[in-house]
Amino acid sequence: MDERQLEAFLAILENRSISRAAETLRISQPAVSQLLLRLEDEVGTRLFERTPRGVVPTDAAISFRQSCYNILNEFRLVREQIADRAVRSRDRVRIGLPHPLAGLFNAHFLEHLADSLSLDTIVFVDGTSGQIKEAVQDETVDFGILYNVDGLEEAFLTPVASEELVLVSKASGMPSPGGALEAAIDLRIDCPKLVLPGFRNPMRRYIESVCAGTDLDLTPTYLEDSLTIIKSVARLGLASTILPHSTMIDEAAASFFTIRRIAYPDLARRVFTVRKSQVMQSAQSALVERHVVAGMRYMADAGIWMAQSMPA
Repeated sequence: MDERQLEAFLAILENRSISRAAETLRISQPAVSQLLLRLEDEVGTRLFERTPRGVVPTDAAISFRQSCYNILNEFRLVREQIADRAVRSRDRVRIGLPHPLAGLFNAHFLEHLADSLSLDTIVFVDGTSGQIKEAVQDETVDFGILYNVDGLEEAFLTPVASEELVLVSKASGMPSPGGALEAAIDLRIDCPKLVLPGFRNPMRRYIESVCAGTDLDLTPTYLEDSLTIIKSVARLGLASTILPHSTMIDEAAASFFTIRRIAYPDLARRVFTVRKSQVMQSAQSALVERHVVAGMRYMADAGIWMAQSMPA
């Protein structure tokens, strides 16, 4: 049973004639007859008696009339709801976030962002750096936030900040407001046992590329690709780890870990917003990107995020 069958039924009922119903619906008379036959077949009974003077509704047709109006009204409501959701979906801006940077978008950041934007207009999509790059190229996100922008073609980049990688260890001593931040460490002099991800991880490859030009050996005691397990190993004191500060913001603030800046080697990765240059950016997307960049720079300038703002 479909909408066209119901509309044909009501037109016949009101006009008491298939030919006049065809004129009302602006379709051919055979088409109206076919719609009626299919509807009668589906409901399992005749709805009209054919006479030389037109058609006469059966008792079943009279009973079905109100139900038909109700069904068509439901169809209309469903169409309106779908159209409304589609409009609201188009108004939403989708932002691609790699897993490490997702930690930056905590309650403090979102509260700051909410001063300028309605958060129900934003959808955050997190994934690996590779997945975010693909999403930017496939246009399944309006823009992404990335560390590594190598290999991106026809992309427009906005520099945001240079984020420090920090040494993360088991918490020591009494909790301190804002997290336990100790003196910077020179890994040439004092390198603890480490737990790091394998070489498939972009951050690990970055660390190795920095160390390649030095005599520093950061071979880990433990290899682990799960961020959750890496943090657990560090929290238990089995080994320290090196992570982007954005990954640790909330946990550091709760003094679950000791966070130390790394004086040597210089481990800092640049962060960019990235969007496809061949695609016209909507006004809403441009507004959201502008405020997201400003919010990230605010977090850096306020010392909440260990990063240095980069000029546009």
